[in-house]
Amino acid sequence: RVFNKVRQGDLSSTKDLVKLGAAAVAPVEKYLGDANVQVRTEAVAVLAAIGGAGACTALAGALADDVADIRARASLAFYHGCGRPSVACDRLLTGIGKGDVSAAAILLAGYCREAKNALTQVGKGDTKLESYGPVVPLRLVAGVALLRLGDPMLVSSKARPQVETEFLLQVLTDIEDPGWLASALDDQRTALSMTGVPRGVKPVRRVCDVAADAFARRFALPFQMKAGKRYSVVELSGVREAVRVRLK
Repeated sequence: RVFNKVRQGDLSSTKDLVKLGAAAVAPVEKYLGDANVQVRTEAVAVLAAIGGAGACTALAGALADDVADIRARASLAFYHGCGRPSVACDRLLTGIGKGDVSAAAILLAGYCREAKNALTQVGKGDTKLESYGPVVPLRLVAGVALLRLGDPMLVSSKARPQVETEFLLQVLTDIEDPGWLASALDDQRTALSMTGVPRGVKPVRRVCDVAADAFARRFALPFQMKAGKRYSVVELSGVREAVRVRLK
C-alpha cells in the first residue's frame, strides 16, 4: 500500500515503514527492483533510515541500479551507515563501470582490491560527498581510494587548494595514514565549507577547527567536540599533541 501511494506521488507514508525498523527491511528490499524510479528511490531512502545489518545487505543491490541518482543515494547511505568491509564490491564496480561520479561510491571502492584499475581510469570532472559540498575534482576522490590500495598518487602538497584540504579532512576516516594532513591543525584560514553548520553562525570556523573535529573522530580522541564552534588555543594544542602521539 505504501509504495502504491509512492507511485501516485505521495511519499508521506514511507515514515511508517521506517518506524517498523528491521521488520520492514525484507518487504522494502523487493521494491529495489521495481520498474518505477521513484519507488526504487524511496526504497533506498527507507532502508537508509532503518539502518542495521539487514538494511546494509539490502542496499547493496541498489549500488548497481541503472539510474545514477539511485546508485549515488545507495552509495552515500552505505558509506555513512554500513561497515566498509561489508561493501558488495562486485555491484559497486558495476555501478562505477556505468560512469558513476558519486564520491561515496569512489571512496567505497578503495576497500575493494579489484577496483584499482577502474579507479585509475576515473576521468575529469567534479563531485562532492554531501549535498552541501565541498566540490572537488573526481581525481582527488579517486586518489583517496587508491591511497588505500597502495597507490601513492595522492601526496602531501602545500600548494593544494584549500577546498581540497577541507574535503580530505571530511573523509579522514578513509585515509589510513593521515599524518601528512596534520598541518591543517595550524591553519587559521576561514573554512570554505559549511559542513554541518548553518549559514550565519558566528564566529565563522577556521580550517584548524574543522581539522580538530576530523582528527578527534579519526583517532577517537577524548576531546569534547563543539558542533559549529571555534576552539581555543589550549583546545587545539591538546588535539595537536594527542595526534602527534597517535602518529608516532
